[in-house]
Amino acid sequence: MSAAPAGRPPRSLLFVGAHTLVSSVLAIGLGIIAGVIVARVFGPAQKGAYNLVLATAELLAMIVGLALPAGVTYVLARGLAAPRALLARLVPGVVVQIAVAALVLGIAVQTPLAGALLPPAPAWAWVAVLLLVGLNQLVALGRAVLVGQQRLPRANTIEVVERLVMLVLLLGMWWLVAAGTAPTAGWLLGLQIAMVLLVAGLLLRELVPVLLEPGGGSAGVRAALGFAIPAYGANLVQFLNYRLDVFFVASYRGTADVGIYTLAVSLAQMLWLFSAAAGQALLPHVAVHGGPGTATTAAVAARLALWASVAGACGLALVGWVAVPLLYGAAFVAAVGALYWLLPGVAFFAVANVLGSYIAGVGKPQLNMLVAAIGLVITVVGDLVLIPRLGIAGAAIASSVSYVATTIAIIVVFVRLSGVPLREVLLLQAADRAALRGFVVQRRARAGDR
Repeated sequence: MSAAPAGRPPRSLLFVGAHTLVSSVLAIGLGIIAGVIVARVFGPAQKGAYNLVLATAELLAMIVGLALPAGVTYVLARGLAAPRALLARLVPGVVVQIAVAALVLGIAVQTPLAGALLPPAPAWAWVAVLLLVGLNQLVALGRAVLVGQQRLPRANTIEVVERLVMLVLLLGMWWLVAAGTAPTAGWLLGLQIAMVLLVAGLLLRELVPVLLEPGGGSAGVRAALGFAIPAYGANLVQFLNYRLDVFFVASYRGTADVGIYTLAVSLAQMLWLFSAAAGQALLPHVAVHGGPGTATTAAVAARLALWASVAGACGLALVGWVAVPLLYGAAFVAAVGALYWLLPGVAFFAVANVLGSYIAGVGKPQLNMLVAAIGLVITVVGDLVLIPRLGIAGAAIASSVSYVATTIAIIVVFVRLSGVPLREVLLLQAADRAALRGFVVQRRARAGDR
């Protein structure tokens, strides 16, 4: 059992990170165009209903998923399982996960939480949530296999294709609306479900050779669970840090404010472009290689991600007040203030995106959970105090403070765990420029050879 398919040696960490970064740029660019269409065609209220259903589906998927995709990536990267045998054990369990999600949602909507989880009334919201839970779980498992086999570039390409097709369909929907058809959030969710089905099909195509491999091999379910269960708490708590504010805004302010606030969040989180790419590439690399060298690599990635995010935040701050109303319309102008409050925390959190992957890769995801819990407490208290008084600006302030506190805590954990000096995590080093220049020269040379 190897981390990469036979005859295909694993790519270097730098190549995988660069490929993920470029793919993320393309995906985000397509996503921005799609977001403009959604905002212009559907307005804050319908967009907010759509965003709320997506957030609820993601929350339920996190609750029932047990972080199994992270466990799959880990055991495959370490060569502890055969992909075919592992998927044969885990895929049937998705039916059980959907049933548990339906039970949890059914109980939750009988409580005062109903207005925070689903838009008013329509039955399609229930159907959409449960379909998305199941499909997202299948997609997450398939993607985890590719990442565990160090085939992240293939997973990246699939994501770009997904965004491109979604954009084409949205353009078609825009034409229908221009012809006089009234748009609803149900349309958007239908497109979302279609896109997840497309991704599932593309992943299945990539995994066919794996599924047709002869022989059994170790399923590695116990090893996957051994990694996933400690990671589960960290992933769930961190998800709540990212998304709990959406549910509070829905409860206190309604779906229109959800639509405006989620726009500010999506724009701010574009700053995680580099750090998310680095973190995705780093996790399987650390799981395979370990050792002090990977800690140094994590520190390099963290400081580069930090300063790339700071530069991006400055750029967004300069153009945001003009770009948001110009692109998305006057109905979304309130997103500008929330965006500015989010920028400091989101930029600094780029460090946590990278270092969290290192901590999980060395087999200590429980430390990520403890760190994330600090941020969650701040998020809950901040949302309860600030959203009733300041609206979406209060949600943004609470999130930003939470991101800063979480990042400080994870830096402390990383420095103590790895022995890497703090300055190497936060401050650019002379060797960084030379390393980047060498990578560019290397890629140009390879391109010339072709």
